[in-house]
Amino acid sequence: MLRNTIWAWFLAATVLSAAGAVDFARDIQPIFGQACYRCHGEKAQMGRLRLDARAAALRGGNSGGLLQPGKAEASLLYQRVAGLGDQARMPMGGKPLTASQIASLREWINTGAEWPEDARAKAVEAKK
Repeated sequence: MLRNTIWAWFLAATVLSAAGAVDFARDIQPIFGQACYRCHGEKAQMGRLRLDARAAALRGGNSGGLLQPGKAEASLLYQRVAGLGDQARMPMGGKPLTASQIASLREWINTGAEWPEDARAKAVEAKK
């Protein structure tokens, strides 16, 4: 009986943990769509950086590599949106990301920055 109880607790904790994990399509891609694609998307690639296509994003841009999976503080993406260092905060000329959005990006990077090969950019309508 105790073994079954422990197993049930472990299983529930695993399911809850997985449900709370940051997911690229659900949590990260919408941030990119709202705050980044205008300057780093299909139509414009400022700094030679493109965030709407996985392979291009992983190559990085003029400033170098964008991500260091497992190391948010060392990742240029996190540094720029969090306003760390001496470079301009992103999105440049736009409203800064919310603390929640920055936390999601940080967690995504720290947990490996999983980005599915088949992830495609979705058109995001600008909010007025």
